[in-house]
Amino acid sequence: MFKAVKEDNEIVKIVAEQKIRSMRLAGQMLQQTELKGRGSGDIKSSNQEVLDKPKLLDFGITKNESSTYQKIASIPEDVFEE
Repeated sequence: MFKAVKEDNEIVKIVAEQKIRSMRLAGQMLQQTELKGRGSGDIKSSNQEVLDKPKLLDFGITKNESSTYQKIASIPEDVFEE
């Protein structure tokens, strides 16, 4: 029984690590994506260009999740791997 509990804990750790890695990858992709509502600095952009940009809801995430993912993505690689 204790062996099963220990194995379950190891599985939980593996799943949690993969979740954090997935959040980091999502944050990296968000940092590279120009979203609707985020200032591009290009005053000449057309209304159609703005309409064509995705929103966070198009990805099924909230502003808070986006912020969290991008913060995780901003952690230097060597620090993240520790």
